[in-house]
Amino acid sequence: MRILILEDESIRREEFEKCFKDGSITFCDTADQAIKLLNEEQWDEVWLDHDLGDYNGKRFLNPYTNNGYVVAQWLEKHPRKKPKTIYIHSINSVGAANMKSALPEAIQIPFYKLFPQSPTGRMFYGLRGAI
Repeated sequence: MRILILEDESIRREEFEKCFKDGSITFCDTADQAIKLLNEEQWDEVWLDHDLGDYNGKRFLNPYTNNGYVVAQWLEKHPRKKPKTIYIHSINSVGAANMKSALPEAIQIPFYKLFPQSPTGRMFYGLRGAI
């Protein structure tokens, strides 16, 4: 199985690597990279984060053009390139909802629910416990 994961945070990538130990995953950290890979190759699954870093080591990236919603819109316009399964793992509820509107068949599950013991999950549940 071939899995493409749009995720720019190294801690979260480590959690995905633990989950998919067979090495079938490919990471990308920008919307442009994800679209390029989706266009060039066939994938069984794609995992989409919404909020991506704003710096790629060479130049600042525009947060309005470098996010998971851009990829979701591209997939919506190119249905033959859609993988069998699409997951939205963003913890940004507004961004995730926008991606879901473009890809209604996608499975939406925030990262902290996927990996509650990860630093992101512990932080989220710690904050919720304080509210």
